[in-house]
Amino acid sequence: MKREEEKLNIRAESEIILGKIRTKNEERDDLKLQMSVLFGMSRAISNYVDLDMLLDVILDKAILLMNAKFCTLQLLDRSRKRLSAVSCTGIDEKKLKKFAQFENDVGKKVIKENISCVINDTRKSSAYKIPGYLKDNGIRSILAVPLFSGKRRSGVLTAYLSRPRAFSKEGIEMFEMVAILCSMAIDNATMLSRIRKDYLNTIKTLAKIIDANDKYTRGHCDKVMRYSLIICKKLKIPRHNINSIKTASLLHDIGKIGIDLSLINKKGKLTNKDWEKMRMHPEIGSKIVNQAGFLSDIASIILHHHERFKGGGYPDSERHGKTIPLGARIIAVADAFDAMTSDRPYRKAMSQEEAMNELRRCSGSQFDPNVVSAFASNFN
Repeated sequence: MKREEEKLNIRAESEIILGKIRTKNEERDDLKLQMSVLFGMSRAISNYVDLDMLLDVILDKAILLMNAKFCTLQLLDRSRKRLSAVSCTGIDEKKLKKFAQFENDVGKKVIKENISCVINDTRKSSAYKIPGYLKDNGIRSILAVPLFSGKRRSGVLTAYLSRPRAFSKEGIEMFEMVAILCSMAIDNATMLSRIRKDYLNTIKTLAKIIDANDKYTRGHCDKVMRYSLIICKKLKIPRHNINSIKTASLLHDIGKIGIDLSLINKKGKLTNKDWEKMRMHPEIGSKIVNQAGFLSDIASIILHHHERFKGGGYPDSERHGKTIPLGARIIAVADAFDAMTSDRPYRKAMSQEEAMNELRRCSGSQFDPNVVSAFASNFN
């Protein structure tokens, strides 16, 4: 009997030791996961420029960090009186509306009292009336923490979990750290947006100066932009690509800043030597926008907007077909159409019908057939 008791005691001690080892391993694994997720969030802030995409990445990682079912992010509007959902991951916006009032009430309390809202078990909550939708979908615990912009509260980050959880001080602080990263991302994006806007306005002003120096091309960039957007819509191009094409179309002739004004204003046809100088404007324009890091994505569009679909254009006569950026192929059509339908010192403007027939005639040789077809469909 004594030997059996000793064996049981040894086994019990072994299980206790193994349990401690498992606990330490789990804690170590949790810590590694937390550090990895937070590092991923920090890296995302450095790598992503688009705020919507950045917030999606952060919320994705927040779900992993908190072992949550879904996460939402609300921000105060300019009046600082109303919260509105700006991002959600793990749930779509339609479903989010089913408990929007609850989330708004929680958010207002977090903002007003400047404390995190902790609901350890939705079935035992007395402070809030939990919506039926959340109960029906197995949400058992909720954590909402404030966001800050400078020293001002600016929004609320909320995690919804599928199991009851007694949130520890460390767990809450970890989620608050995610909120800080969200705040940093939003502040950085806002500041970058202002810088972009100021720089873009400067570039547009320079482009208008070039426009204004030639009465025959006045308003040309704006018209090319409008035609380019028509084509983008017909081709169903993604929004972020449309924004790049819109900017590139406005700035496609910015390189003419580096061309002698006497050549730009020259009456009559240009000589071969004149054309050699004029054909430098895509390269000059590309270099100008490339100097601003956030405009670098449109540099190749500006550089290649005078290429020909079958090759032989400039500055890279070997470039052809889909090796020419789509934005450049779109602007080539829009640019040519406006040039043909505008008066020039050496000829009168064509009618829109004549210009469209010319685009069709050059479709497949000078212009991308799909782009021409998309543009032509707007005039049918």
